[in-house]
Amino acid sequence: MKISITVVIILTTFLCVLPFLWFMLIGKNATRKKEKIFRDLIKKENLSLSQEEQWNNNFLGIDETKKVLTFITLNSLQTNILNIDLKDVKSCQINKVTRDFKRDKKVESELQTLHLELTYNSSKPKEVLTLYNIEDQLSEDFEIKRAEKWQQIINQNLVKSKTNTLAA
Repeated sequence: MKISITVVIILTTFLCVLPFLWFMLIGKNATRKKEKIFRDLIKKENLSLSQEEQWNNNFLGIDETKKVLTFITLNSLQTNILNIDLKDVKSCQINKVTRDFKRDKKVESELQTLHLELTYNSSKPKEVLTLYNIEDQLSEDFEIKRAEKWQQIINQNLVKSKTNTLAA
């Protein structure tokens, strides 16, 4: 009797733990594949990024020596690479759209879209980098903090490039 209870406990434990471990392994493999794709694309562009961040299907990095901002999005259909020369950028703003709704007598807001909008010095149209879109069916993962961080990084590099040109 004790052996059968022990066998049932061991079987139940394996049936609960093994799927969890299997899904973790699948997730790590998918993340590694995306990381490899991002690394290969960065090598192809011949950039040495000083700061970078990867989340979901997006990658954002900056090469402070060349003053280039790289934004990569992976879709099932295609890969979009956007290299932006920060010497031409005038400013960086955060644009977010939220939707308010009531839940349990409280008003809560849900993030719909979040963009970094880059304005150029010349007559080029504004560049919009989509950091989050609710229609992509991905969970929100500190996107507002990420947007604020990258806005600060971009603006710091804009100030550096402007002071360098004024001093020269």
